[in-house]
Amino acid sequence: MSQFSYTGKILLVDDDEACLSLIDLVLQEEGFDTVAVNNGKEALRRLEEGDIDLVISDVQMPYIDGDTLLKEIKKRDPKVEVILITAHASLMGAANAINNGAQDYLTKPFSATQLTDIVRKVLDRVNSSAKTEDKQAIISEIESDKLVGNSTIMLELFKQVGKVAKTDSTVLILGESGVGKEVIAKEIHKLSHRSKENFVAVNCGALTESLLETELFGHIKGAFTGAQSDKTGLFVEANKGTIFLDEITETSLAFQSKLLRVLQEGEVLAVGASKPKKIDVRVIAASNQNIDLLVEEKLFRLDLLYRLRVVELVVAPLRERKGDISLLIEYFLNKQKSKNQRQIEISEEAIECLSNYHWPGNVRQLGHVIEKLVVLAKHSKILLDDLPKEIKEMPISSVSNKDEKRESLSANSLLSLAEVEYKHVVNTLSQLGGNKSQTARILGIDRKTLDRILKRNLVN
Repeated sequence: MSQFSYTGKILLVDDDEACLSLIDLVLQEEGFDTVAVNNGKEALRRLEEGDIDLVISDVQMPYIDGDTLLKEIKKRDPKVEVILITAHASLMGAANAINNGAQDYLTKPFSATQLTDIVRKVLDRVNSSAKTEDKQAIISEIESDKLVGNSTIMLELFKQVGKVAKTDSTVLILGESGVGKEVIAKEIHKLSHRSKENFVAVNCGALTESLLETELFGHIKGAFTGAQSDKTGLFVEANKGTIFLDEITETSLAFQSKLLRVLQEGEVLAVGASKPKKIDVRVIAASNQNIDLLVEEKLFRLDLLYRLRVVELVVAPLRERKGDISLLIEYFLNKQKSKNQRQIEISEEAIECLSNYHWPGNVRQLGHVIEKLVVLAKHSKILLDDLPKEIKEMPISSVSNKDEKRESLSANSLLSLAEVEYKHVVNTLSQLGGNKSQTARILGIDRKTLDRILKRNLVN
């Protein structure tokens, strides 16, 4: 038993009895006060008794799943904190969980240290300050591309998306061209309380300075030659909603000064007008440039950067999350099959080659390649020979490739042995009612070895 104890009672919910028992034991040994139930219905009944500060729940459960349980908990008592656990992580699952009030979204497998560290942080927050009431987000049905993946880096990004979506804070999204910055902006809008209002996207780099000003702020009749009638600007069109200013670093210093005034005063002045118009717009900006370097070079206003960078999100390039490429291939392939009414598959060799490519144009480039392959496919399956020349002929170091395969094989072999050992220990422990001393004797190991195995991974 840990020498420390923590204020706050934790309710554990999981239909997997072995997993539930193990998490319960780990937390109790660290000094946490826990109570465990094996279904969502029982969890809600136990919550009615009060005194629960934190709920740790699995997502995949019969009848009442973790997502539904989260919403019910927040509806009944917003001050109760929730951590969701899942073996089937998804980007939107993470964003929705955080947006709906979860403190974290933990993916299996995870270590005992990971869990206890998160629990400590949550209970420290509960004990140190009063929580404000959470607002449930209204999710609109905006048709758009999706961000696809299950890499750790993308799951962490979508946790941040879920958190920032609940606020009205200005967001700056940074990342290379084609990584999906506009898709991120749309997801923030979808998860926000503004989701029923307009989402307006503007590519600042595609318009001249004068055209950008009149497009964003509007103009009145006679403001300049050719202005034959009043024009409503996009900021007004986006009122109560969200405006997305893509490639904001492509604008001039003069325009940046006018945009700064909009952010500071919450009003826009149409070209030629004498009276500004009040607006309530959430601003999300994006850039593929090194914005700090542009500030140093006097090409971007520092005061505007401060206004835009209230929350900064960085989207990783595709080459840094290669594990997501096969999922993206499947997503784009299904999208194009539906669009072009074609039943077409792709070979494993082609998928492997596409996954090894460095994708300088990121997700956008991958989507265009898959579209081209589907449209031009001569057969019902896309083969290695069908891939663009620059992709299939990309030089790959045979030495490094062999080393990567050897490391991957070694890691997988070790993981498999660990899984077998772990499951055997957990099953024995469960059959013995959680008695660790008796479990260690039967397995022929000492208590330290047993603890090491249990804390290595809680769940496979």
